Amino acid sequence: MPLSLGFRDRMWRSSFELVREHAALVEETVSELVRALRAKAEGRDAEALRVIGEVRASEEAADSKRREVVASLGKGVLPPLSRQDVIHLVRRLDRIADSAMDAARYLTHVRFHGELSVLAEDLVKMAEADLETVKSLRRAIDSIGSDYESCSRRCDEVEEGERLCDSLHMRALRTFSGMNPPSGLASVVAELIEELESIADFCEDASDVLRAIVVRMQG
Repeated sequence: MPLSLGFRDRMWRSSFELVREHAALVEETVSELVRALRAKAEGRDAEALRVIGEVRASEEAADSKRREVVASLGKGVLPPLSRQDVIHLVRRLDRIADSAMDAARYLTHVRFHGELSVLAEDLVKMAEADLETVKSLRRAIDSIGSDYESCSRRCDEVEEGERLCDSLHMRALRTFSGMNPPSGLASVVAELIEELESIADFCEDASDVLRAIVVRMQG
C-alpha cells in the first residue's frame, strides 16, 4: 500500500518507505528463527545450524537498513521531536531483530532430547506467536501513511499478541521448572526462553511509539 495520506513532505515518505523495508527485514529475521527452532525441535540439527546462519544474515541486513533510515532523517528539515519518534521506532524494531539473533545464538547450544523434548513444543509455540506479533506490527507500519484507523487496529493486534506470548512464556517456565538439566545447559535454555519473550515485548514497545507518531500526524 503506497504511503500518501498524511505524508505531505517527500522526505517523510522516503524515510517511512525505509522504515517499512526495515520492518520487513525484522519480520524475516524472526521468521528464520522460527524455522531454526522447528528444525531443532525435530532433531534436524544440521539444518537448524544452516538456518541460524540465515537468521544472522537477516539481522545484519536489518541493522544496515536501520542505519539507512537514521541517515535519511538527517536530510532536510523535520521537527526534532518528529525525527526522534522515527528513531525510537527503528531502534525498537532493531531490538526485535537483536533478540531473535540472541535467541538463535542460544539455540545453537541446545539439543532437545530427553526431558527437553517436552519443552521444545512450548518454545516453538512461543516463537510462532512472536512471528504473528511481528507481522501485525509490520502491517501497522505499512498502513500508517494511508489509514490511521487500520494502523491503530494493527497496534491493538500487537498488544493482543504480546499478551499471548506472555502466557506462553509463563507456560514454558512452568514446564522448564520441572526439569533438571545440567546447570550450564539450564542457563542457556533459560536465556533462550527470555529472548523469545523479549521479541514480543519489543513489538509492543514499537507499537506504542507508532501510536504516538499517528497522534502527531493527525494533530
